[in-house]
Amino acid sequence: MAELLILRHAKSSWESPGQDDHDRPLNDRGRRDAPRIGELLAAEGLLPDAVLCSTACRTMETWGLLSAAAGCDVQPLYREELYLAPAGDLLEQLQTMPEFCRRGMIIGHNPGLELLVAMLAGRNVTMPTASMVLMEIDGSWEAITSARFIRQWKPKDL
Repeated sequence: MAELLILRHAKSSWESPGQDDHDRPLNDRGRRDAPRIGELLAAEGLLPDAVLCSTACRTMETWGLLSAAAGCDVQPLYREELYLAPAGDLLEQLQTMPEFCRRGMIIGHNPGLELLVAMLAGRNVTMPTASMVLMEIDGSWEAITSARFIRQWKPKDL
């Protein structure tokens, strides 16, 4: 059995009108929330051993702050395909998770992440920025088609 952490990036900035969406960084709240996620993961013993991360600035910054706070030295696999990806594409990316992985994390965007949770666990969740879902999967990453919802954390829980 493996575990899957699904994380929506922390709150991003809209301060620069006309800035490409892919290049938007975190805002002050996002920079506060991302390390708190890392602290929570460390305290709960939930550090991932593999991470798939969108190439958007806000997702990479979320991982950087989270991993530093958690003391997690996992090198994420940055994937352009995760940027604003629909649930089916996210599932295809999860199926490429390294075989050794017992706890994987995917960091991305809505609405794809909410739809991925619904697709895998048959559960509708609301995932504001900096929210995370923990699920269990049976079998291999390559064959993942369903999962059991275990828990969700939202920014107010951090």
